[in-house]
Amino acid sequence: HTAVEALSLSRATAISQSMYGTRYGYDGANPEEGQDNMVNLQFADQDYFSTYQIPLLAGEVYSPADSGSGFIANEAFMREVGASAPEEVIGHYVSLSNGLEFPIVGVVGDYHTTTFSSTIPPLLISNVSTYYQSLSVKVNLRQAGEVIEALQQVWQESYPEFAFHYRFLDDAIESYYAEYQRLLSLTQLF
Repeated sequence: HTAVEALSLSRATAISQSMYGTRYGYDGANPEEGQDNMVNLQFADQDYFSTYQIPLLAGEVYSPADSGSGFIANEAFMREVGASAPEEVIGHYVSLSNGLEFPIVGVVGDYHTTTFSSTIPPLLISNVSTYYQSLSVKVNLRQAGEVIEALQQVWQESYPEFAFHYRFLDDAIESYYAEYQRLLSLTQLF
């Protein structure tokens, strides 16, 4: 469809309450050793970064692969492993408690994956396609209705046993802050 500007497959959207966390080992360390070596994971294809306009600070986006080919780390992860510049972690291997092990191929700036009031945790992003559950579609909003109808038709033809659900990113952000605004209003009364 001509209104589709970008699309990406991932485990969750860039702003999601659904993060997957695990233990990690850096540079050959056993991921099961230590209590504080936790990292959040996102699984996403190589188009995730351009779809969500997440620029790389160093390195490159991993190459396409179904079983994964590398990690993109955020700055919080970089700082946690003791690096002071993004380039310092490129090429270092990270192993996870679930058995995945890849080199860090890129670093992105920190960004909020839940609410703006939450601390930004260490994050690794990889392209293991078996974890993909979401399709993010960036569309020209003037034609969003047409795109939704076309997606729904393809979905129903392909997966008739599953319901079609969609959500606008702006609505997700708004819902995160509705409760925050309500609490802020209550505190201002006192």
